[in-house]
Amino acid sequence: MPKTKKKAGRPRIEFDLEAVEGLGRIGATINDMVHVLPASKRTIAERMAEPEGDFRTAYEKGRSLLNSSLRRKQIQVAMTGNVAMLIWLGKQHLAQADRQDTRISVTPEEVARMSDEELTRMLEEARLQSAGGRGGSGR
Repeated sequence: MPKTKKKAGRPRIEFDLEAVEGLGRIGATINDMVHVLPASKRTIAERMAEPEGDFRTAYEKGRSLLNSSLRRKQIQVAMTGNVAMLIWLGKQHLAQADRQDTRISVTPEEVARMSDEELTRMLEEARLQSAGGRGGSGR
């Protein structure tokens, strides 16, 4: 009589995917989920690591809804005239940046006393400061 193989380990936990989505909607971390879901941190982390799994899909859907709600609220706040929010959203969505002018104040006499190396170093430092103010390399 052939023996049938039994699957080793515990049976796979089935999660309430609506609850998982709800946790994503509030931005819950794995540490937060441990206190709500009937599973260990390890099990939750393993389910989150499954790229096409129902658990991760439900969580990401909730997280996407959270992000949409936050964006909507930020835009509402900005439209009430909140200058800080308008600036922040402009930087995030419109590639706007703070502009920094870099000026070199040197008299002609000072320039005449400088070596070529000193002048080159001073100009390179000014170029780097200017590029840093734009958030890029200036190229």
